[in-house]
Amino acid sequence: MLKGKILFDPKSDASMEISVKDTGIKTKSPVNVRAVALYLRSYYRMDTVLPPDRPLIWPLEEVLHPVGLRVNDIGILGWIGNEDDRTFIPLRVSQKGKDSAGQPSDPVNLVIRCAVDVVEVKWSYYVEGEQGATPKWEKVNLSPSVSAGNPITITLPEGLPAKAILEVRAKELNRGYLPIKRIRVSVKGSL
Repeated sequence: MLKGKILFDPKSDASMEISVKDTGIKTKSPVNVRAVALYLRSYYRMDTVLPPDRPLIWPLEEVLHPVGLRVNDIGILGWIGNEDDRTFIPLRVSQKGKDSAGQPSDPVNLVIRCAVDVVEVKWSYYVEGEQGATPKWEKVNLSPSVSAGNPITITLPEGLPAKAILEVRAKELNRGYLPIKRIRVSVKGSL
């Protein structure tokens, strides 16, 4: 889940900088960071911990280039908490040494993958602890379907509550809906 886009020159061998700076999140807790290959049969995973007060420097020449991956082949997510009780937060990713501030109005983009071919993906949210109202489902624009393992981007609205539960639902090609996936997110405020 990223705030804005990855700001990086793909022809560069520079390092990447990953941070919570300018994302709207204020935390004193360390942030767990995971980078994974987005496409099936591309094998890459990095797990690390990001100190809340400084960026993580990620040397692409040493880690991505040797396995034949580009920056856009990687999904990056950050969370606070442990594996069983995670709150996902947006991260900023940029080229080391360049202005990483982006724009305050940059959207938060959540990238998901489905294990099967899907023809429809929709999502909704509710404020954590206030479930009950019938959610208003928003459709993700797919053209016309997405093959198993390919990334699907959900752009979260600017007015999303500080702490929310996202519900994501997908319809399998030539079948019915898959079970709803719930994800706890925090897109602004203090944690």
